[in-house]
Amino acid sequence: MAGRTAAGRPGRFLLVMLLVAGGTIVLAWCVSAFGAAGFLDPEYGLWVVKRQMVAACNVGSTVALGDSRVVAAVVPAELGDTTNLALGTATPLEMYFVARRLTACRKPPRRVLLNFSPQDLRRDDYYWARPALFGFLSFAELEEARATARAFHDTTLYRPPTVWDLDAKVRDWLYAHAFPSFYLDSMWKGGLVMRLATYRRVYTETRLADGHVLYLDVYGDNGSADQPADEAVAKTFRVSPLLDYYLTRMLLLFEQTGTQVVLIAPPWNQATCEKLHPAFVAGYDAYLHTLEREFPGIISIGPAVECYPNRLFSDAYHLNAAGASLFSRRLSELLPENRAAMAESGENDARKE
Repeated sequence: MAGRTAAGRPGRFLLVMLLVAGGTIVLAWCVSAFGAAGFLDPEYGLWVVKRQMVAACNVGSTVALGDSRVVAAVVPAELGDTTNLALGTATPLEMYFVARRLTACRKPPRRVLLNFSPQDLRRDDYYWARPALFGFLSFAELEEARATARAFHDTTLYRPPTVWDLDAKVRDWLYAHAFPSFYLDSMWKGGLVMRLATYRRVYTETRLADGHVLYLDVYGDNGSADQPADEAVAKTFRVSPLLDYYLTRMLLLFEQTGTQVVLIAPPWNQATCEKLHPAFVAGYDAYLHTLEREFPGIISIGPAVECYPNRLFSDAYHLNAAGASLFSRRLSELLPENRAAMAESGENDARKE
């Protein structure tokens, strides 16, 4: 009898250990799936708001798409019936899926204000840290992006394929279902709930401002506006074939749905402009002109690179409140219907004289 009891103890111990381990994993999974607002990067609130806006088709007749420069620069209140759906670090890959969701709405937007900074056309450095980790892309969308990357033999997003590409497929599934191991670093840095107040503030401010938010409000004092941005050290511009594919697919989608595309140019700070290599600017400008030739319906407003004084920026990349208001007012004046109205008004004044 005593022998059977002793023999049974290792089995019970192993069972208890398995139950504890399983319970810990389930608990951590619940935290990562339902408590992300408490510990993820402060920008998470912005991504959640815009995902909800797009899912509900709750957007204006004009939407702004692009990366963080567009997030900070386009103030919907200055433009009228506009929603800023740009996302920090977003590339054409993420914005293509946004565009596809928007064009499926019963009442899709009539116009898109579009811009991507050069670095967000060269490679997607934040694919896993933003759209994947934040749950912005579904498993099906992650899988579609994986298959497309494989077709282009692009290894910037995924490691070289294994048998049946099983490693990448499993990784997509785990990200899409908030597997806790990917969130441990954020949980540690965010203290599980220490970022909840920031999340709520960013979420509320972004929703009330129709998608606009200043990065000073998201991250606080996060750098000097007198410092140059990353583009200042680049000598040439070369677009990623994968990102070029997604950008052209997006433009084709808008062309097919009759959505007017306006290429805009959120300004760069003077510190960056002073160090830009002419070949880099020329390459970026040539690429944008290539898009205009391929899609004749595109309207381009302003030069590829426009420079504002450093005092109008909160850091090396993002406009402050004064800079955003100034840019948005100028953008409003340059939009086709407003420019036509101003021209007509001038002609009428000339006739009166």
